[in-house]
Amino acid sequence: MVSFQPFLDSLLSSLIEPPISNHELGTLVGETLNQSVSQSSPENRKSQWEYLLKNEIFKLAVCVPPDSSQPVYILNKDDRG
Repeated sequence: MVSFQPFLDSLLSSLIEPPISNHELGTLVGETLNQSVSQSSPENRKSQWEYLLKNEIFKLAVCVPPDSSQPVYILNKDDRG
């Protein structure tokens, strides 16, 4: 199975500083999806993109720097309330 992580990394690195227009974002996302279209079946492609995007959201939610796989702060059992 082909990883789409390089496609996502390329997309994220091509984003300019916010705010970005919806048109420009749509164009960049469309180009990225077109690059990955021949890499796997539609269902596998959809699943991989969902996983990668959810993973990026979770990284942002726990303040993970973009160049790190380790969160800045990890909740301890006592911190979870």
